Amino acid sequence: MLQQDRMAMSDSFLREQLCESFEVTGVAWDWQNSAEDFGFICSPVGVMPVDHGDPEYRSGALLGTHPLVRWHAVTGDLHPQTSGRVPWEIASRSTRRRVQDLLAEHGCEEQLSISYHLGPTTHRAFILARTGRDFSEDDLEIATRLQPVLVGLSRHLALLRTSDADGSWGTCWNLTPREVVVLRLLVDGLSTQAIAHRLGASPRTVHKHLEHVYRKLGVKDRLNAVRAVLTDQAPDGPLPIR
Repeated sequence: MLQQDRMAMSDSFLREQLCESFEVTGVAWDWQNSAEDFGFICSPVGVMPVDHGDPEYRSGALLGTHPLVRWHAVTGDLHPQTSGRVPWEIASRSTRRRVQDLLAEHGCEEQLSISYHLGPTTHRAFILARTGRDFSEDDLEIATRLQPVLVGLSRHLALLRTSDADGSWGTCWNLTPREVVVLRLLVDGLSTQAIAHRLGASPRTVHKHLEHVYRKLGVKDRLNAVRAVLTDQAPDGPLPIR
């Protein structure tokens, strides 16, 4: 995905990959920008029953009783979770019954959320759904290993949008999208360890990206790299500061 000419999450590609990786009925990309602005997109199309015409869905009432939505809202925990593992104290039988009955009609009552953004009124997540039995501990372990990758990818693309909206950085120095973001964070003063943490990568991977950036800028260290892009030494003049 990082090699593609895009600055947003390819949710369709990721939904397809998750469908292939897990034994599921379907996968939904679930998003919320505010209490009034939310939705989801499914693979295969139409597998999840609730649509934007449902009154309970439009009002947000249905979302408020969903076990996984309740779990993330109450705990603030970003880690993957299954609806079957949500304690009754958070989502009681009565509050989850409407959602579970509706999902069961379409073979989607067992769900696993892999969130990659969670805010007070916002979220982004992939929801895996199937029928019959809860997701196993192995499924949860795989989801837990995948989740940091999605978090890092989301952060990378967000930084790329603010750093190289017109593609000039990459074109100017022949940098890859990943190198553009690493350079942006370097200019912002972050250490190698901090860059790795921000992007969900290892320090060794960041070091390798920095080596490529230095070579393309014609410098040997971070000080001269920052100096090059902030002064007229850069090929097309100083780098724009956010």
